[in-house]
Amino acid sequence: MIFKGLILIAAVFMPSVLFGQEIIIDSLGLDSSSILNKYEVAYLDSLFASDKYDFNHKKVAFIIGEERFWAKTLISKDKYFKLIKRPNATYGNGIYVLNETEKKDSGGYDVIVISQCRAFNPKDLITILNGIKKNDK
Repeated sequence: MIFKGLILIAAVFMPSVLFGQEIIIDSLGLDSSSILNKYEVAYLDSLFASDKYDFNHKKVAFIIGEERFWAKTLISKDKYFKLIKRPNATYGNGIYVLNETEKKDSGGYDVIVISQCRAFNPKDLITILNGIKKNDK
């Protein structure tokens, strides 16, 4: 149990050490706004460093999968950060950067953070953002 706790602590704080950004875990997910605070930006920038995407001043949507397979449900930012703060949380993360047409069709979102799923269809993501339940795969 202690070992799992150490892994969680390392997973949350190691990106800040590696990339020189201060991340205060208690400052993540304080509201449901789609605009991130500086700590949320730092956390996501470090989490998705290999994607080289800058989250500053971006409108961000968070989508999770159901039964860890298909991306299915739009959740609020505060709910997303509550999920990642949970001990023993194990799920994959990814991002999908919207092109200009998708951005317009989605209501102005720049990027989608996708968690707890293995597969998604870009068309389905826009449908989810618009509040329409997609068909089961």
